[in-house]
Amino acid sequence: SITFILGEDEKGAKPYYSLAFEYYKTDKLARTENIINSCRSLSEVRDYLRDNPPGNGRPWGLINLVSHGNEWYGMNVPIEPGSRRSSSDRLTEFVDSGKFESISDNLMDDSTEIFLHSCGLGNDQDLLKIVSKAFGGNGKCPVVIASKLKEYYFSVRTSNKIMNNQL
Repeated sequence: SITFILGEDEKGAKPYYSLAFEYYKTDKLARTENIINSCRSLSEVRDYLRDNPPGNGRPWGLINLVSHGNEWYGMNVPIEPGSRRSSSDRLTEFVDSGKFESISDNLMDDSTEIFLHSCGLGNDQDLLKIVSKAFGGNGKCPVVIASKLKEYYFSVRTSNKIMNNQL
């Protein structure tokens, strides 16, 4: 399992990415083996997954992509560095033109789950389908899941303990 934190908190803004990092680092149920916070585009995520295969020789299992976004405009992360945010229309253009190459079935298959952690993306079925095709190509495409509600992370301090949660 792997989590990609696809942004940075802006100075003075409510923490989102830093709390997400802590959540996937410490929560007993959500913790992933790897947390990557250096990728800032979907193509960088793809390249990382391709260039760093799981050590067990099997395809990736759970892949969390944490980004701001919404059901109307997509993920607030570019498809490639310097491009605009990842909407279903833009990602379809990249996939159909061959500018976004999928990952081999050896590394991603129909048992792989990609979870888009962003507000309401589960309401954009076209985005979920094209993310699956973008990463899985014409072979065994991964299952793409996203919440239909708002998502945020918070931390609660009680008796010198920190509880990290996702809603």
